[in-house]
Amino acid sequence: MTRKNVKKGKSSRSSTKRQKGQQDQTFWSIFAFLVFILLVFYLGGKVHIEYVLRETGALGENKTVLERRTADLRVQVNALQSYDRIVAKAQEQGLVFVRHNDIADLHVDLEGIENLQNPSKSKLQLARIIPF
Repeated sequence: MTRKNVKKGKSSRSSTKRQKGQQDQTFWSIFAFLVFILLVFYLGGKVHIEYVLRETGALGENKTVLERRTADLRVQVNALQSYDRIVAKAQEQGLVFVRHNDIADLHVDLEGIENLQNPSKSKLQLARIIPF
């Protein structure tokens, strides 16, 4: 071999080493970039999970407060719907308790209902009981 051939052989080897070094560097750069991207996604997911957990906790507390309030309102509604309270309020307003046997004896004046100015009320709302 001549000196020229030897130099050519060395240069071709060194160029392949350079190409391989560049390929390795490119591979590790891409690998590091992918690891970075995965890390960003992981941390973003972790932050999102923490946010959702806090929001869920707040909603749970709000639900508990609303359930207590609903229970209090049900107690108030039951108290307002009690028969004794309704009878007492009716007597305060001057209404008299009528037994079911006496309902057939009530006389209702329906004359002139058609001539009234308020058509939104039904005939039964506009009727008045005639005293005996």
